[in-house]
Amino acid sequence: MGPVKAGEFVDNLLISSITAISEDPIRYRFNSMLSDSGVLLRERLDPDSEYRVIYDYDGQTVEILAFVSMKQDLERVLYRYLMFR
Repeated sequence: MGPVKAGEFVDNLLISSITAISEDPIRYRFNSMLSDSGVLLRERLDPDSEYRVIYDYDGQTVEILAFVSMKQDLERVLYRYLMFR
């Protein structure tokens, strides 16, 4: 995938996520792996793109924190993110 197609893919993923989550932010479940660690973040699974969106909702504001491919191990991706922050 070239840079233009990658940009379009990311734009579409962000727009579809914002649209779906803003309709009803509490519709999507808490991620069970994170919940087991005491971290209450919700996730939206997008079957079309095969990406998950990890987000926080405080009752008023939605904050999208990460997009992670469903083909990747979420725990490993989050660990790598923390290591290189």
